[in-house]
Amino acid sequence: MLKSLAIAVTLIVHSVRDVQALDNGVGRLPALGYNTWNAYQCNIDEELMLTTAKLMKELGLLDVGYNYVNIDDCYSEKNRSADGFIVEDHIRFKSGMKNLTDQIHELGFKAGIYSDSGWFTCAGYPGSFQNEDRDIKTFSDWGFDYLKYDNCTIPYDSIIREGIVGKYQRMADAIANLAKETGNPPILFSLCEWGWSQVWIWGKQFGQSWRTTGDIAPRWESLAAIINFNSFLTTSTDFYGHNDLDMLQLGNGGLTFDESKSHFTAWALMKSPLLIGTNMSAITPEILGILKNTEILAINQDAVVGESISPFRWGVNPDWTYNETYPAQYWSGRSENGSVFMLLNTLNETASMFFNLTESPWIRAGRQYSVRDLWAHTDNGTAVRNFTAENVPPHGVVALLLKDAGDEPDGLFPECSLRLGLGVVTRTITSSQKRSRAKDSLSFKSLPPAPHLPPYSPRSPQMSSGISTTSYASRRKELLALVNQLRAVGAQGDLDLPRITIIGNQSAGKSSVVEAISRISLPRDAGTCTRCPIDCRLSSTSSGWSCRISIREEYDEQGKGLDEIKEIPFGGVIIDKSEVERALRRAQFAVLNPKIRRKAILSSTLEQLPSLITSTSTKTNSFSRNIVCVDLEGPDLTDFSFIDLPGLIQNAPEEETIALVEDLVLSHVEGNCLILVALPMTDDIENQKALRLARQVDPTGKRTIGVMTKPDMLGPGSKKALELWLGVIEGLPMDTIALLEEIFFKTTAPWSKSAHSYRFGTSNLSKALSRHLIKIIDDSLPGIKKETSKQLESCREGLRSLPTPIEEEPATYILNEVIAFCSEFNQFVKGGSGANARLIQDHRRAYEIFKLDIRKSAPNFVPYTDQEEKGLIRTVEEPDKMVSDQERFNLTKMRRHIKMHVICSAVDASCHRTWPKSIDACFNFVSQSTTNLLNELVNQHFAWHARLHSDIRSVFFHFYFIKLMVDMSSNFVSELKQQFYESCLVFLTSALKVEESPFTQNTHYMQTATDKWHTRYRMLRAEKDQESESDSAEKQKRPRGDPIVTGRPEKIARSTTSATPRSQPTPSSSGSSSNLATPPDQPFRFGGQAPTSAIVFNPEPVTPVAGDSEAVVKLSSTQRGLTQEDVNEIMSTLAKHGFTDFTGFTVDDLEKRGVHVGI
Repeated sequence: MLKSLAIAVTLIVHSVRDVQALDNGVGRLPALGYNTWNAYQCNIDEELMLTTAKLMKELGLLDVGYNYVNIDDCYSEKNRSADGFIVEDHIRFKSGMKNLTDQIHELGFKAGIYSDSGWFTCAGYPGSFQNEDRDIKTFSDWGFDYLKYDNCTIPYDSIIREGIVGKYQRMADAIANLAKETGNPPILFSLCEWGWSQVWIWGKQFGQSWRTTGDIAPRWESLAAIINFNSFLTTSTDFYGHNDLDMLQLGNGGLTFDESKSHFTAWALMKSPLLIGTNMSAITPEILGILKNTEILAINQDAVVGESISPFRWGVNPDWTYNETYPAQYWSGRSENGSVFMLLNTLNETASMFFNLTESPWIRAGRQYSVRDLWAHTDNGTAVRNFTAENVPPHGVVALLLKDAGDEPDGLFPECSLRLGLGVVTRTITSSQKRSRAKDSLSFKSLPPAPHLPPYSPRSPQMSSGISTTSYASRRKELLALVNQLRAVGAQGDLDLPRITIIGNQSAGKSSVVEAISRISLPRDAGTCTRCPIDCRLSSTSSGWSCRISIREEYDEQGKGLDEIKEIPFGGVIIDKSEVERALRRAQFAVLNPKIRRKAILSSTLEQLPSLITSTSTKTNSFSRNIVCVDLEGPDLTDFSFIDLPGLIQNAPEEETIALVEDLVLSHVEGNCLILVALPMTDDIENQKALRLARQVDPTGKRTIGVMTKPDMLGPGSKKALELWLGVIEGLPMDTIALLEEIFFKTTAPWSKSAHSYRFGTSNLSKALSRHLIKIIDDSLPGIKKETSKQLESCREGLRSLPTPIEEEPATYILNEVIAFCSEFNQFVKGGSGANARLIQDHRRAYEIFKLDIRKSAPNFVPYTDQEEKGLIRTVEEPDKMVSDQERFNLTKMRRHIKMHVICSAVDASCHRTWPKSIDACFNFVSQSTTNLLNELVNQHFAWHARLHSDIRSVFFHFYFIKLMVDMSSNFVSELKQQFYESCLVFLTSALKVEESPFTQNTHYMQTATDKWHTRYRMLRAEKDQESESDSAEKQKRPRGDPIVTGRPEKIARSTTSATPRSQPTPSSSGSSSNLATPPDQPFRFGGQAPTSAIVFNPEPVTPVAGDSEAVVKLSSTQRGLTQEDVNEIMSTLAKHGFTDFTGFTVDDLEKRGVHVGI
């Protein structure tokens, strides 16, 4: 919380940079003159312009300084000329612009014109974007001395990268270049940028004035909003550079006479250009009189002081409050002839406005000042220390010029050295201000005659009390205000802030203590009245009394602490003390019923509140930890704050309620807290639960003050007086409590005769609180300063890491960043040079790995039975390194896969099972690398706009496409991968079908593969022939069924009894040797000694026996020696590899399906 506050303060302090103003010889003082837009918009012509100029001269406006007559929009044709120049509307301006400006100059005026920094003006006429040099030369040739440069239809494309600042700079450069070329004074440049890009920071480099807000309207609400906004920008104005508050709306209806005076006064004293914008032929004498107030104009045109007036007190709101309804009320500044003051009544009712002179930085303490009323044009005597303007009308203004008139008179109290700038105010207490209560035990009639007392005054030294009267006040008042602000934003979580907390038992008179200090009435009921903490923040001011109530939300409905603490205003400003009690009841009701809309609570009477609970079917909480905050300002208050807590309960129907209240109280009295314990004199002190709790958290008693209440309830002869305790009286009217309290204790026994009288009454209580609180704060200052410095440095580190201020409107800035983002991402996708190629390179590596994985899934066929025979191979080439060593297919493993008969697709099926894993790995890598790049670019281009990140991703990648890709468990991705996988299998299946057809489409590949295998087999045979006889004998014992590999010229024989040497083929028992031999043009075959272990890779068609198709079937089933058992084994093997479609088929069906079987 402290960090957020420090950042806010730092941003305010550093929001206006020190930029050197453009001193080019024109525009040293604010421009005065006339502009056509407010009165006529586009309904202008040559005759109107000349008539207006003549009327301004006849009415004396030229004599008091209004020397510009400016044309606004709509003076040209809709299109430029063939050579690109702006063309004036020859129908409206039949004599031409040059002739018009000549006549304006002859009348003694200067002439102004309008253009726009965009493609078109706001009314759709040609703008000057990319035509700056051409247009400024045209305006100069026409004879114009002034240019208003608007901000409509600015381009939203790649050119916008220069920003608003760039567009205005190019026109400023064009003006400067033209002046340098011609030797003439430059045209006065008025920037109408509307404050989009903080023009008050950079505008003075390019022009002489700059609009800070949107367009003005003839309504008080518009004036108040503009005044409020510019109250924070006053330091931007000086010679050669002025905040432009927009053209005057005087005389255009919608404003009262007093509002018109306020309008003109604020614009003039804030050193804004003053451009009249009404129909001069219909202007009233009252409006003319306002415009010709020479004393106000003299300050606007001050040749010695170029600064604007600034607020020194906001009035209705705390200082530095941004409020478009109630802007700052008290303003002052320097001038050549004295100090200027403006008092602005922002209320909707007549009010008196009071201020201490030394509140203004331009007033010297100990001096008196002569007062000049700049509207009444009268000298109003001398002001000493303070000034009050009586009966200022609603939305009215008071303008004063104060001049030093020497030392203040002698004999004023307090002396200036002790109480600088505090005026002496007397106040009479009337009978109408008195009130009584049923609980009052005193009657005014029963009081004895009061001794002679000085008139009561909050500033009177005899009656003033508390922190505001000590030396500490003058040194620490700002610190107290800061402590309250820190507490308001929840900084007590970071800092142990000094505070005062009032506790007591139920009905112990605690509310009386609060009322005596705050001088407001609290809710009174039987039993517990306070059901949530109430943070009272008092501020001593010289202005009228006011009260604001807000609710600080620190906990949610379940009682869990909130991450962000909010203090939300509850209702408006209260200026009638009698309304406070009802407002507090509503606020406490809202805290205890968080589910009921606060708007409904504020609009209901107290009697209607219970019905809200019934209508919403909600349950009211017994107590709440959330806090009702009461901000009080007034001349009779001290500068400190305290927290009033619910009274401790002795007995309750529910034990949880007692524990809840006690826990709530404990949470507020621990740490750096001064505890006030309210103790009624009618009860035994030792039985007070509040006192026991105070002793629990403060065993030494160094930060506990006991406050004895209800002294008036003691009967005659009571002997309960205790030393070292303070006492207050309960039930006295707030407006008279200070006076009557003193009378009571001085005239009523036993108080009047007590030796401890200095401990009686609110005045002494406040002094004691002041003394103790000062000590706590002084002791805490080093720690607070150290922790604050630490937090502030952390904030500064954060500020230093912030980007440079945006110099263009937000929409344009974001558009520029999106364009740059898209462009850079596009370069990565296309694989640009340098760093931009890394995405493509990463993806290529992933694709290569994927291809390698696929190749490794292919079986590595080897012509030996197991891994132990691997050493027998001698090849002329290295084994293929792109295949898997773990998946080598020796003949033994081959038999497990294919048994007696198999097809190519079955082998393939055993291989591509690993493909999904490779697909996932490649897919994940590509999607993750793309997502990482996306995040990198988003963070790079939108680092300071975290809320845009998700939107940028979703829009750029077609509504969360990348998110779905990364989430590999999503149905979308699963379906997508399955679709790719199945399409790949369909392609492979079709390729296999081609290879299984009678005529292969890749005979070259088949021949090459055949030759390669033959070479390997010959080498193996040659090595085996050279082995020893013992090895040969051992080989003759090879088990039946082991395969023997033969070459192309040899014949394969089979025997059902014993092994036959490979060099002696045996004729087939079936008779036809042609069916048993392997002709040279046939592909190689694996052969074995058992009829059940043969495999044929036969891309060529089997030559059928002469006859019909039945003969082929017979050849397949009979001559080839296949039994139904063999067929079943083939079916089982195929089923294991996923080819379930073949289950139950006969050999004939297999033939028809393209499964060629044979020996």
